[in-house]
Order: sequence, then C-alpha cells, then structure tokens
Amino acid sequence: QYHGADLLGIGVASFSYLSGVHYQNFASLDEYLTSLSTNRLPLYRAYPLDGDEQLVREFALQLKLGTIEAQYFRDKFDVEICERFAEPLGRLAHQEWLTVDRHGVSLTREGLLRVDRLIPEFYLSQHSNGRHG
Repeated sequence: QYHGADLLGIGVASFSYLSGVHYQNFASLDEYLTSLSTNRLPLYRAYPLDGDEQLVREFALQLKLGTIEAQYFRDKFDVEICERFAEPLGRLAHQEWLTVDRHGVSLTREGLLRVDRLIPEFYLSQHSNGRHG
C-alpha cells in the first residue's frame, strides 16, 4: 500500500486505490446499502491520478513509515524528492519534525507523532482542502 500497491476499501466512506484510480464509497449508510441491494458497487466518486498525483500520494503514505528513501523515488518517478518537496521539507526540518539528507527523509519522534498533520504540507494545491485516503 505505501509503495503504490492497489488497495480495496470495503465499507461506508472507504477509500480504494486500483490501477491508478482513487475511489471513495458512499458516505451515507442508506446510499451505500441501496447501491448494494440493487447489485451496484457503492461508489460515490472516482478520480484517476496523474503521474505527479501518484508521486505525492506515495510520498505522503511513505511518510507515515517514518523514513523515505530518495533512491526509491529516483527509480520509480525519476524525481529528486529533496528538490521536488524542498519548501515543505525545509519548513518541517526547521521545526525539527524531520531531517533531510541525500539518502532521503526521516521523521523525528515528534514528527512521527504528528505525521497525519504533516502530510497535507505535501498535497498539490488543488487537493489541499480535501480529505484523502
């Protein structure tokens, strides 16, 4: 999951990620159950991710692991994450929530404790006000 693998979310308001498409099920239990009772998938919305969105998604998810290897992103996306995310990485390093070197990114203990609040720093501007799974 943290390295871009497909993920099938089951249940009300759950998120899935399959073949580069981000899905969300209905958030209302009534809509969810009505959809299932008529033999339809309970999908509320689907959004295909472009290459940059896939990069940001994987970066944000791997941040939850506490360390990110720069080489992984070089190999998979041909991107230098320390350059691509220089501004938010610099801000968060200044606050001592993570460290950055040529090998990648490591969260400090304090950063790991608040990782879910740090992740939105890396969202693309068009996604910065939404909830993402």
